[in-house]
Amino acid sequence: MKIELADIGKFDGKVAVATGGSSGIGYAAACLLASKGAKVVIGDLQPFPPPEASISQKLSFVKTDATSWDSQLNLFKETIKQHGRLDIVLVNAGIAEGEQAFEDKVDSETGDPIAPSWTTMKVNLMGGMITTKLALHFLRKTPDGGAIVLSGSRASYDAYNMPVYAATKHGLAGMMRALRTHTPAWNIRINLVAPSVTFTNLLPSETRGHYEKLGLYIQTADDVARAIAFLAQEPNWNGKGISVSQGVYRELEGPLTNLKDEIYGKDDYTPASEEEFKAMNTTKQLLEYLPRKPFPLLHSLNLPTFEMDAFSKSLPKQIFLNNEYVSSSNTKTLTVYNPADGSLIASDVPLAGQKDVDEAVDYATTAFTKGPWRDLGPAARRATLLKFASLLRAHANRLAELTRITLGMPFEAFGKFEVDLTADLFDYYAGWIDKYAGESYPAEDGFYKIVRNEPLGVCAGIIPWNTPLASAALKAAPALSMGNCFILKTSEKTPFAGLALGTLIKEAGFPPGVFQVLSGDGSTGALLASHMKVKKVSFTGSVSTGKKVQQAAAASNLKRVTLELGGKSPAIVFDDANLDNAVAWCANGLAANTGQICFATTRVYVQEGIYKKFIAAYKAAIEEKQQKTGDPANSATQLGPVVDEGQFNRVLGFIHRGQSEKQGTLLTGGKRIGAQGFFIEPTVFTSVHDDAEILKQEIFGPVSIVNTFKTEEEILAKANDSVFGLMAGVFTQDVTRAMRFSSKLDAGVVGINCASITSLSTPFGGTKESGMGREMGHFALRAYTEPKTVLINMAS
Repeated sequence: MKIELADIGKFDGKVAVATGGSSGIGYAAACLLASKGAKVVIGDLQPFPPPEASISQKLSFVKTDATSWDSQLNLFKETIKQHGRLDIVLVNAGIAEGEQAFEDKVDSETGDPIAPSWTTMKVNLMGGMITTKLALHFLRKTPDGGAIVLSGSRASYDAYNMPVYAATKHGLAGMMRALRTHTPAWNIRINLVAPSVTFTNLLPSETRGHYEKLGLYIQTADDVARAIAFLAQEPNWNGKGISVSQGVYRELEGPLTNLKDEIYGKDDYTPASEEEFKAMNTTKQLLEYLPRKPFPLLHSLNLPTFEMDAFSKSLPKQIFLNNEYVSSSNTKTLTVYNPADGSLIASDVPLAGQKDVDEAVDYATTAFTKGPWRDLGPAARRATLLKFASLLRAHANRLAELTRITLGMPFEAFGKFEVDLTADLFDYYAGWIDKYAGESYPAEDGFYKIVRNEPLGVCAGIIPWNTPLASAALKAAPALSMGNCFILKTSEKTPFAGLALGTLIKEAGFPPGVFQVLSGDGSTGALLASHMKVKKVSFTGSVSTGKKVQQAAAASNLKRVTLELGGKSPAIVFDDANLDNAVAWCANGLAANTGQICFATTRVYVQEGIYKKFIAAYKAAIEEKQQKTGDPANSATQLGPVVDEGQFNRVLGFIHRGQSEKQGTLLTGGKRIGAQGFFIEPTVFTSVHDDAEILKQEIFGPVSIVNTFKTEEEILAKANDSVFGLMAGVFTQDVTRAMRFSSKLDAGVVGINCASITSLSTPFGGTKESGMGREMGHFALRAYTEPKTVLINMAS
């Protein structure tokens, strides 16, 4: 059969509910129905991405959990409350996972079988049945008849590795068979759309790779949406279905009594065993009956597509071990969202476990003890680092994009700087390879003395989510330049840029095991910090986690530790400061990366004589930043969203308490921007109490305080009254005062007439709870080498 957009009529006056409608097939169907005149209420855990302006008023969102009766009931009641009726229900919420519920996993102590989570069963089957049950109740009140469309998957009914998923789809089809004889009496139609492999953000990379290898067309979510819309309007269809495979529509005959023949047709690509799967990859017969790409598409409507569709082809979703991308041995995975709209990017990012960490460490140990890296000549090692830096620059746009979609970092405002800094760090430390060999001392005491700076061995870097590339380079570049082997652990919130480095690592010529990448959460970092064969761990993140890393390092093998932790950086503006310069540095120091940097200028102290002029100019500068907060894909954007919902709620919590508890006076900002995504106005408080939490605690968002001071002695005490000591800025035209004052500030870095800035050639790090050890400059090399003294007896 053929379904063109012209076959789909108008839905003017109709109201639809679409569960699971914030991404993929559900979102495409919701947009198509809206484009044809329907009002659509999307029920999902996450908001949907921004649609085209022409349909934006016809889409609304209700947060709901498909597995909860009360939550789904609220979805339907809200729909009736908003629109007064209900005509169409799309039952689409579900997860496509190969949940290994039937694996024989046992408790290591008791030997008893371990109960599976049954997540797939709960979401797909129970969620579908709950939604259908409620739909039947509310649609009976529709005067001209209602429609239920079940969106199942046909590609995995018989898939050998997805028994639970297959069971849920059989269950939904069986439910439809049972209901089809009853629904006509209720003036309700129920039908099924059975899509095969569809190109959405949920499509596993392995499946996509097999299709592309065979030269096959992977249908889009829009293709499937057309079938859904067709069934939603077709008055004579009940208890039937439409198969959509490689863009081909096929009517499923009868009441679906034979799922094997009708759902799993010959034009599909779903092996029933691993052997069949392997055979189908090599047989010519497969290509004879599967449509070849490009299959002609019938699109005439430019529907909005999910943010990640254009990039999901090459999302790195494997860990990088021994110069190869491999699947994690851990069945647990990470879920990553786009902070610009809250939409799901991936739910199958590997979470490296004990076996993965042990393998990485073993590969690194072998590479260090038996491999060529530490003994490679300085020229060859330098060439490898320089080539890697060159590759980083060549792939700057792609790497920055992987950061933008998970962190919301605008490319022009900060992303380009981060990639450039990452490449510069590898260039810089390549230059140190033959310049940090050691020292020698004369033999005045009869012994000629040589001190060698020797590599430690296996080193690990645990990096934060806010600068996933630069933080990796700050640790990996000095470690590798000195001949160590390095294991990078990415953040669970922004893993893709780090994982993508694997391809460049191999292309640059690093030997196997020398530079490896693991994705994971705190549990993965803990395994590295406590591993007996890891000789050094460098951590950047929160104070609380930093203390745990130090404890694990001490309890294991007393491994060396570098900690770069929090900050609450003060900027002190004296009366004689260049006003425009001070305002610019303070405003930019807050806006950089949406305030999500450890040395953001979040405490501003202004001497009374210049305060009125400063605060007027600073407020104007911040409000200009507010106008440039938005879509990180827009080149004019200066501030994007904060990283995720948790950070969003945390930052807003500080702001709201600051207001409700009267910790200070809100000067500007303080509100959420837009209805979706995690955007917050840059916010400034003035006249803040000395003991207020917005002054004392690191907020890690676009929030600053501005207070006044009278004397140098007074402000020195206030600036140093913090558990942090990372960075400070001093603004004055008096050089003598600047030098005197900077020497008394308890901070690892002090800027004079500047703030929130670092230099490649100088050490970066803090005092007090801002951490221990230093990164950058040749000082970082000390952290990755062990001095060995050799004494030569000249008398012998």
